[in-house]
Amino acid sequence: MFPFSAQDRAAAVGAFKPDPRRTISKTQALSVYERAAKSVRDSESLYGGPATNVLLKAANLGTCKSIFEYGCGAGQLAERILSHEQAAAAMPEYLAIDLSPNMVAEASSRLRKFGGQARVACTKNQVGFLGDPGLEGRMDAFISTYVFDLLSDEEIANALTLAWRLLKPNGKLCLSGLTYGKGPIGWIATGIWEGIHWAFPEIVGGCRCQLLLPYLGPGWALDTDVTVAGGFLSSQVLVARKQPDQALF
Repeated sequence: MFPFSAQDRAAAVGAFKPDPRRTISKTQALSVYERAAKSVRDSESLYGGPATNVLLKAANLGTCKSIFEYGCGAGQLAERILSHEQAAAAMPEYLAIDLSPNMVAEASSRLRKFGGQARVACTKNQVGFLGDPGLEGRMDAFISTYVFDLLSDEEIANALTLAWRLLKPNGKLCLSGLTYGKGPIGWIATGIWEGIHWAFPEIVGGCRCQLLLPYLGPGWALDTDVTVAGGFLSSQVLVARKQPDQALF
């Protein structure tokens, strides 16, 4: 049995419908990811690596002078982006946040070699640079990988509001996360994953398959929306641009 089929969720594309599935609390998420600070490598994993490659190509971050990452984990993606742009002599300012103090410590250590170009803040105990009003409307790109798939509808709306505040006009919203597989193998993998999430969400880090597009209101102009297979799982890659003359939701 597939508790949430691809067909059921696909019907919501273009028209937001509340997600009835439960999500883990911030306390539960913090407990999971504090323990896994050294082992979580979504952007380099069998399922996440291919999607991350597609996302970075579609986002074309080489033109960006400032990048904000929402949920940076241990900083592997930030290190990859900054190393690439450093080699191209066009290293951007990189700001990143995460809920987990252990993740922030790992990311800060990993990114120290980039000096003042990279800053990481923990959202658990401090506001950090998020309290700087000078950040509003200054970022060229807002990137988040495998974070929205563990957030509630309200938390996703808050994250998108933050992205809207921070991005310049036509700034890039760059997202990837687990989505519904295609074909028999994809359907089976989706069903198994969703079944585990329904019964024991902490085992899968609170992450569930979802469609990101319905969360975007008229304030975003879609550039890229593709599904990328990685192992038995599939990920959605989405790139959109801020449209300042439109309502966010």
